[in-house]
Amino acid sequence: MIATTDCWGPYRSGVEECVAACEDLLGRLRRSLAGEIAGDRLYFCDKAHGLRDAAQALVDRADDIEWWLGACPETMADGAGCGRAAGHPGDHRRDGECREQQLLAAARSQAATSRRQADRLAWSLLAVRAGAGP
Repeated sequence: MIATTDCWGPYRSGVEECVAACEDLLGRLRRSLAGEIAGDRLYFCDKAHGLRDAAQALVDRADDIEWWLGACPETMADGAGCGRAAGHPGDHRRDGECREQQLLAAARSQAATSRRQADRLAWSLLAVRAGAGP
């Protein structure tokens, strides 16, 4: 049986945008391999990196939606939403101020930094190899 309610709620368009970005880059990679557009490896590699980044954005968006849809429905006195999980024990915390969200943000930041460093190292090594000659 097909669900009659939209499980993505108001976040559907954001997910669709992320999926479209992945599809666009994957299409470019396929066309490049087929020789229909820019058949050079540097173009392909650039688009492959872009696809990885777009896929990561999709994963992050899906995780965020799970977070938002599972959040405590309470509103703070100042109108801010509680950022903790529904049914949490203890006090309410503003969205962005709860420890769980801070840990997730820190982990994402560290992962992004690691990817950038790995990319820079890879491109530097490739440049050294290219300049080394036969």
